[in-house]
Amino acid sequence: MNKKVLVSILAMTSASTMTAWADANVKELKNGSLQDWGIDDSNETNLTLVDGVITSPDGKPISQKISLAPGTYKFNYVATSTYNVTIKVDDKEVSENLEFTVEGDVVKEVEIVMSAKGEGEFKVGNPTLTLVYDFNADRKVLERQLTDLINTLEKGDKQYETLTQESSKIAAKIAELEDGKEGAYEAYDKYKMYLGVDKCTLQKDLAEFENQVNHQANNKKAYDAAISLINAQINALNEAKDKLDGYSNENGLSDYAKGITSKRLNEAETAIKEAQTQAETAHKDNSAANDLGEAWTTEFNKTVPALVKAFADAVDAADDDH
Repeated sequence: MNKKVLVSILAMTSASTMTAWADANVKELKNGSLQDWGIDDSNETNLTLVDGVITSPDGKPISQKISLAPGTYKFNYVATSTYNVTIKVDDKEVSENLEFTVEGDVVKEVEIVMSAKGEGEFKVGNPTLTLVYDFNADRKVLERQLTDLINTLEKGDKQYETLTQESSKIAAKIAELEDGKEGAYEAYDKYKMYLGVDKCTLQKDLAEFENQVNHQANNKKAYDAAISLINAQINALNEAKDKLDGYSNENGLSDYAKGITSKRLNEAETAIKEAQTQAETAHKDNSAANDLGEAWTTEFNKTVPALVKAFADAVDAADDDH
């Protein structure tokens, strides 16, 4: 069932004549004075506007031009103070249920004319305008999209707090789309909901957020892969170091082996430390996807394992040569 959100209120009415949608607090259709209907003080007129009730004793029409976003609208008025009135929008009489549609995909100006249905006097009591639109349905679609993205975030990652803050900003925008909420029509217009939920401007926010989420995931994947490679070489280096530390020095083997392998060990440790620094820097800068990508991996696999193997081979050779 479609909901209705007030898109115009009376600027000056008594509390007793306000409609149930007055809290929507938007101002497209004005009814605070005759000037709102194009009648200024210089006009000779017997028209009156008292407590929001317009009276035209001789049936003289009144009109007002307003800008509306595309969509379906419905006129409302106080029935007990309204009679003998016809309402036209852009020279087309509104339907029996007082609804009309603004076509297109951009905001457009329309002219509203109220006149006597027959002869003589007509009255309109507190005219307002509502947008016929199911805010909650489209809001829930957008909320689901956002929730699905939030659920893929890597908790504990350095970007997690930043991304959750960004998601909160988008959630606040989506929350503006609520049936009966003040400012709901403005949100409908601002986010171009009339284009459809799949084409509204909030989709741009969601797409940008999705890119950030994917970037976080790609960064973590690249960082984890780099750390895995580094740890594998650390383990291999430690195995060779353990073997070296196990050499006895009774016959001078330990001192000999450490002496001839120290250069190899230093080269391997330096290369691993440099790779660790590169990985941590890229992780901190949220650039791991780029900085630790295929080129980095190729270079690492080309140099570091070779240096670790050279040290391990030197440890083995020391035992054979001594």
